[in-house]
Amino acid sequence: MARPLYLRENNMISVVLYFLIVVALGLPIINRFNRGSFSLSLLISFAYLIGSSIVGLEYFLAIFVFKITNYSIFLWLIPAQVLILWAVFFNTVKIFKPIKFLTGWNWLEKILLIFLSLIVCLSIFQAWLKPVIHWDAMTMWSYKAKLAYENPIGFLNPASSSYWLKTGHANYPWQISFNQVFLSQLVGQFDDALNNFVFVGFFVAILFILYNGVKIYSNRTMALLMAILLASTPFVFYHSFNAYADLPLASMALAGLVFFTLWTKNSEPKDLYLGLIFWALAFWIKNEGALFLVAGLVVLFIQAVKDKKFKKYLPALSFCLPVLIWVLYLKFSNLGLKHTTEGGGWGFHPEVFSAFAKNMFLHGNWNIFWYIVVAWIFVYWKKISKNKYLQLILSWWLVMAALFVGIYLFSPSYLYATDQTAFGRNLLTIVPSLFLIIGLSENNDE
Repeated sequence: MARPLYLRENNMISVVLYFLIVVALGLPIINRFNRGSFSLSLLISFAYLIGSSIVGLEYFLAIFVFKITNYSIFLWLIPAQVLILWAVFFNTVKIFKPIKFLTGWNWLEKILLIFLSLIVCLSIFQAWLKPVIHWDAMTMWSYKAKLAYENPIGFLNPASSSYWLKTGHANYPWQISFNQVFLSQLVGQFDDALNNFVFVGFFVAILFILYNGVKIYSNRTMALLMAILLASTPFVFYHSFNAYADLPLASMALAGLVFFTLWTKNSEPKDLYLGLIFWALAFWIKNEGALFLVAGLVVLFIQAVKDKKFKKYLPALSFCLPVLIWVLYLKFSNLGLKHTTEGGGWGFHPEVFSAFAKNMFLHGNWNIFWYIVVAWIFVYWKKISKNKYLQLILSWWLVMAALFVGIYLFSPSYLYATDQTAFGRNLLTIVPSLFLIIGLSENNDE
């Protein structure tokens, strides 16, 4: 349960320590791919995503494979890994460059930065003040973390009420829940409100990634505008502190697309592989993350057909391994990918289109975003049709959108579109990527 504010204030040090450890875990790895062009904020954001994945994977292996019930091992194992990774993967590219704060910024950009900072601060206060109260957030993510933390022995005991197979959506990946367990260990108890900071971290990371991703090929003003539009979108802001996995999933999608965009520009295989890694790791957050990798492979296959160079893209198939491991685990655990026993039948369900329109344009809490998208299509259609790299990254987004539409149009999941429960959250996972594409359309490169 959430403790009173005067008790939680002291534990903010533990929250800061959580972020430092997770970022430090991923920083030397992402820095190996840094050619000196990444800003510190972008490196830290990528590092948080990678570090979070490592924490989740290690807890998963330790608990489900090695049956470890004494979680205190992680309090020295993970910091020890930080030291090892820094010793092994550190390269000559400096991480901490001299920071010239706001040098060259005009008055408009400074105002935009202040506004963006206020939105982030508001998210932090919301996370600090409110425990997890929403049903899906509790049953899918936080409740599993609480059972694992408070009863680690019962968590692996089929006779216990805390047994992991008795939790909600036991077939969901465990990265989010196990990061909450790690944070709880650092805090010293399970605090529903403080665990929200795991998601605030993804919110800040996705804003930094979007800002830097747009700024690389556009300009600072456009980058700040895109970040503010994303942060102030009610549905996105709501997910920044409410313990849902969809915003972390969206951050993986966006990170992958940023590297995919870099690859379309410079044809560096490392950039392509990093993009595929982020999309593959998304599957460890939520099952729907597998679609990111599928969409990427579809786009690469189309590109291979155009280039007539299939061997060039064959290594990309190896990034299916993380997805394959999880699918095999579900198979051997007698679990499936289906999320619920309820639902409609297979068939053609065109009624979902009206549900899509209502969610996007009327009551889905998207602010004016989809109206901006419509205007953007009319204004930039000719430019997109002539710009090969925009076409390539937009192709990934369109394939993703088509996959979601196909699932709702033909599968029993159509009910979760018509009742407005799941479609909005699915859309959230690819909306930040569309912000990136819109921001990049200001670039004049062909």
